[in-house]
Amino acid sequence: MIDDSLENAELLAELIESYGHRVRTAPTGTAALELLNERVAELVFLDLSLPDMPGADVARAIRARWGAACRIVAWTGYSDPERREGASQAGCDGFMVKPLRLEQLEQWLAGSIA
Repeated sequence: MIDDSLENAELLAELIESYGHRVRTAPTGTAALELLNERVAELVFLDLSLPDMPGADVARAIRARWGAACRIVAWTGYSDPERREGASQAGCDGFMVKPLRLEQLEQWLAGSIA
C-alpha cells in the first residue's frame, strides 16, 4: 500500500489484513521502492499523487524491477480517462477510485481481476 495519506494507508491496510493478507505500507514513492527492492509484493495499491514522485514513475520502476510478478492497482481520487490511460501506460494492471468499493477490493485480493 503506497499512499501519502496515513489515514488512507492505515484504513486500507487494516481492511486487507482482515482478509488474512500481510500488508506493508509506504508514504512515498522512494520509500515504496526501497521496500520493493527487498522483495516483490504480489499486489500493490499505488496512490498516483505522491509527494516525492509521480505514481506513474513508481509503477514503471516496479515493472522494471519485477515485471509481471507484481500486480499494480492505481489508487486515486480521480477517474478521468487521461489518468486511467496514463496509469495503464505506466504498467498498472487496474484502477480503483477513492472512496474504496469493497467488492472491487475483494476481487483484486482474490485475484479475479486481471
